[in-house]
Amino acid sequence: MSSTDYTIDWDRCIHLSGPIGEESINRLAPAILQLRQRSHAPITVAINSLGGSIATIDTLYALLSGPNQYGQRPRTITVVTHRAYSAAATFLTLGDYAVALPHSSILFHDIRYGEMEDVTPTAASLAARQLAAANESLALRLAHPVFKRLTWLYIDLRHRFGELTKASEAYAKFKESFEKCGAAPAEEVGIDLAALATVMHDNLTPQSQQLLKKAVQRLRSWKMACQLGKRASEVRRGTGQAWPIGWCKVAL
Repeated sequence: MSSTDYTIDWDRCIHLSGPIGEESINRLAPAILQLRQRSHAPITVAINSLGGSIATIDTLYALLSGPNQYGQRPRTITVVTHRAYSAAATFLTLGDYAVALPHSSILFHDIRYGEMEDVTPTAASLAARQLAAANESLALRLAHPVFKRLTWLYIDLRHRFGELTKASEAYAKFKESFEKCGAAPAEEVGIDLAALATVMHDNLTPQSQQLLKKAVQRLRSWKMACQLGKRASEVRRGTGQAWPIGWCKVAL
């Protein structure tokens, strides 16, 4: 792997701008195919869009990163040049290497239906379940590239852990939260998740800090739900004892 695999190349670039829809495919597909025909080098995607269709994002991503007849897949470098909102933010995240220029802004939100007609209680209930399932599926899909970036972020920020964690009030709270999630002590495994969360927290805006805190809270809730499910299975098999009523509410 060379440094050029993760270097922005404006000479091998397409521009994803405006509403993301069928017109985006018609406009960008020829350029993508021509770039892939010329070389297997990474392709840069400059993004300035308020969003659009997730289905279109899937098609564009397949055109960019799908294997050719020899199984070769070029890397995709995504760069937000101004705004990446909604589906555009999703596309930014899916890149093999994602870059946000200092002046740019990014906005994520839940998947939504553009419009619904003749809504009945049954249809609304079904739509709600489908949206919830789609949101969970997309979150898991985005988690994979984000996890890899957090790993490199940890390596990059590790030298700052000592100077910030001692002075930050957030460190103790994050440490307690991760311990309740069952994370092994940093002294044992050499990985201090609370320190990473603290450094990130101290470099975020107040609004984004709340997002990080909610993510950790949801991790705790997920851990508690897993424990509850495991205990319920043990009780059904007769190998465990039921927890007192109200335990889950208090723990979460």
